[in-house]
Parts: sequence; structure tokens; C-alpha cells
Amino acid sequence: MSKPLRFTKAELASAAKLCREHGVMVKLGRDGSMLVIPDTHRPEVVDTSAEDDLDAELAAFEAKHGHG
Repeated sequence: MSKPLRFTKAELASAAKLCREHGVMVKLGRDGSMLVIPDTHRPEVVDTSAEDDLDAELAAFEAKHGHG
């Protein structure tokens, strides 16, 4: 049987950050096993920055060409 793996605090913090970014949870077992679970409690994030950019681009176009 193999020896359980040991992780540093920095490695665990990095893994936790990646899990949050990708919407999963990881359960670590005492034997070194890992169980990856989808995080169903994570709120949906909607990126509206592209729409804001389009609105600003349209306003600039209309101002330049005398529309609006």
C-alpha cells in the first residue's frame, strides 16, 4: 500500500482557488484520496461587461456620425 500524500498549505490554497473558479468542491480523505463534486450552491455569474462596451461603442459611433 502506498504512503498517503502530503500537501503544503500553499498547494491547498491554490487548489481551493481553482475549485472556486471552476465551480467544483473537493473532499480530501485521510488516505490521500480526493472526491471532486460539482458545486450546485454556486450562484450563476453573468458577465455584462461586453454589453457595456457595446453600448459605449454605439454611443461613440452615433456621436461621431451625427446620430442619436
